[in-house]
Amino acid sequence: AAPLAEMQNYSGVWWRHPVSGRAGWIVGGTNGPTGKHTLTFVSADGTRTGPVTQELCAFSSGLAADGQGNVFAALYELPGGPTEADAEKVLRFSADRIDTAVAAVLAGTPAPAPRGDAAFVYQFDTASSLAVDAAGRLWAGGFKSSRVQVYDPATGGVLRLTPDHGAYPAGTDVTYHVATFVRDGAPYAAFLALDEAGTPNAPVWHGVAPLDAVAVPNTLATWRAFRFGAERVTPENEAELWGDNTDFDHDGLPNLLEYAFARDPLVPEKTAVTAVARESNRLTIQFTRDPLNTDLSYAVEAADTPDGAWQVLARSSAGAPAEAVAGSGAVVYETTVAETAPRLVSVRDSAAVSTKTKRFLRVRVTVITP
Repeated sequence: AAPLAEMQNYSGVWWRHPVSGRAGWIVGGTNGPTGKHTLTFVSADGTRTGPVTQELCAFSSGLAADGQGNVFAALYELPGGPTEADAEKVLRFSADRIDTAVAAVLAGTPAPAPRGDAAFVYQFDTASSLAVDAAGRLWAGGFKSSRVQVYDPATGGVLRLTPDHGAYPAGTDVTYHVATFVRDGAPYAAFLALDEAGTPNAPVWHGVAPLDAVAVPNTLATWRAFRFGAERVTPENEAELWGDNTDFDHDGLPNLLEYAFARDPLVPEKTAVTAVARESNRLTIQFTRDPLNTDLSYAVEAADTPDGAWQVLARSSAGAPAEAVAGSGAVVYETTVAETAPRLVSVRDSAAVSTKTKRFLRVRVTVITP
């Protein structure tokens, strides 16, 4: 086939604006006026080619586009250079901004978008290979890490994983390329595993997984960075902003419990995080937990006096479903809407209310330290 265009073409994605219908290839490569990395539009027939961004970074890097037409561009810089701090950052150009730039190329008057028109998304360990899945999560791999990394912009959760594949000789520097696709209506993620050194006859391994098999967990640290902004999570801001015991939105709930009970620490909510009711002559306590919060342990406890001996009725730890403690006599229910959706947990006490002068239930949350 005849080439569509001639340029440095490190990465490329097919792009389409959902409203205007304009479509074509977005190609990443060192094609800027000073030889730095830019994004270039190439029409499907190759008759229209032109820059849609100004220079983004020194070297070529990962590129992805989602189903809404937004474009994600990774930055690659070498250690020791003046812009080293930008390395492995991912920027998001909105679908409309790319569409405006594409329209200019088609009109023969290119007007590439400056880097400042993009929003910063996340800084990966490595992002020479980039993909975005049907859930809006970003997948990254590349030269600087022998793992695949997944970032969820909706929660700030981060997952680092080493895919399961055949073995390489000890000491091999493995690099991963990532991709996502839909087959028979179901979304998937995929990888290629390569020997980065290009050793002759080295195998190339690949693997595929349905997206619902990959959950991206939260941690208190990623939640803080997502909710308050990574640049603001500094020691001098701990007491007033992001500390575990800080109640930034003044709704009576400290940040640790905002995280534990799936609340927004920036929006005051006056409703209680637990609800207590009577059921079959026994007290029942309800609360919400997020199964992606894998660094928390929840214990539902009961006592006859607030300062008495508390009995543990049920536990949930590291994201696992809540279960009654052996011998407690408690009854536990947990609603499951989706594998990764917040769950409503209900725990019914073993003691009959009619046999007690007073009865207290509580939920105790503990951070699991590595």
